Amino acid sequence: MNQNISILAESITTRLSLAVDITDDYQESRVISELKIFLKDQDIQPVKNLSGYYLFLDLKGSNDTVLVQGGDYYFDNESENIELGELDTLCPVVNITLKPNPSYLFPSSATLIRGCVRDSQNDGISGATIRMKKTDFETQTTTLGEFVIYFRGLNYYEVETEDGKKMVKIDGKNPELNIEHPDYRNKKGKIRKKNVTVEVEEGKTTLLSITYP
Repeated sequence: MNQNISILAESITTRLSLAVDITDDYQESRVISELKIFLKDQDIQPVKNLSGYYLFLDLKGSNDTVLVQGGDYYFDNESENIELGELDTLCPVVNITLKPNPSYLFPSSATLIRGCVRDSQNDGISGATIRMKKTDFETQTTTLGEFVIYFRGLNYYEVETEDGKKMVKIDGKNPELNIEHPDYRNKKGKIRKKNVTVEVEEGKTTLLSITYP
């Protein structure tokens, strides 16, 4: 006896709400190392596709913030508040750029400034901000007070030959760093700032030890 059997297949539809693209600030390319990425207000794990995007599906709410734990080689990052409804529905991509920390594996030919910011007791100062004047470069010190400044392609800067060495210049002068920390203030309550001028040779690592303030 023949028996007809009907099978009901349930159709499941998902909606792409947000795609996060993570860029390496030094390489200016997509980060390939494993990262921890999550949302501030929703307990939803992303799916990483073969192209390297982190995909969040079926998000609720109208806005959220993406948090990235950079692991061993990058500083953590928190995005600005993202209005989900304002993203392109066909391509809801948000780009987040991660800055390498001092443990990052730079190539041997990289032009770097590596250093440590210490207080008067010779202890490393965590969370100090370091900016390179007349550029948009900014970084911070680690829990040990260490920092690294990297030059992404010297076509952004000038290189002059001095005593047979190729030296990096910014507006014809040696790079100048500005160091500050919100916990170190003068009697008027203003943050103490310290400026340090550095001689930087192309393709080399310059080492600094800075006492602050």
